[in-house]
Amino acid sequence: MAPSPIQFPQQRAPRVKLGGSILVMLQLGDRTQVRARLNQLSVNGGVLQLSEPLAEAVAIEVMFHIGSTTVRAQAHTISPMWATQGCLQPFRFTNVHPEVRQQLASDLQSIYGAPATPGPELVATQSEPQLETEQAPARNEVTLYFDRPEDALHFTVALSSVIFNDQSARSREDTTRLAREIAKISRVTTRGVLKPSSNTKVHIQ
Repeated sequence: MAPSPIQFPQQRAPRVKLGGSILVMLQLGDRTQVRARLNQLSVNGGVLQLSEPLAEAVAIEVMFHIGSTTVRAQAHTISPMWATQGCLQPFRFTNVHPEVRQQLASDLQSIYGAPATPGPELVATQSEPQLETEQAPARNEVTLYFDRPEDALHFTVALSSVIFNDQSARSREDTTRLAREIAKISRVTTRGVLKPSSNTKVHIQ
């Protein structure tokens, strides 16, 4: 089931300045793909570095990986601003899975020191209190290394197509593309107990 569009709070979420360090793949309505870099990012949107601007209010799909979060979300462009090289194109998320947004907020806070800004969808019914003596489960981590940043981005996009598309929409081409990108992994390191669980995190470098 596709996630419901997110209703954003009126207060603007704190943005993290990335300076183009994160690669982004944009997919337009005609399936054209455009490469960009993230200049700024928040849980509500961000600013892209592009060689050529996009028109205002263009529907795009944004795909990138940051920290432990793989983001594949719908967005709308905002009026661009010309820069020294290319342009800066603001955008706002219009449809992103709540769990992805929550993980993104956590990574922006832990990696870049962004203030915690929980969105309205993070307010849920309280779970039953746990005993203080109960220990949190051990975290399992798998880190994938690539020789080129472009290979890491292509792997992230291919993996997202397989994960976020349901089985009926998943094509053989998606699986073949993922297998081709897996072959580009140069090294794998692990931490913790190698048992698949919801507590296992994958890092791509």
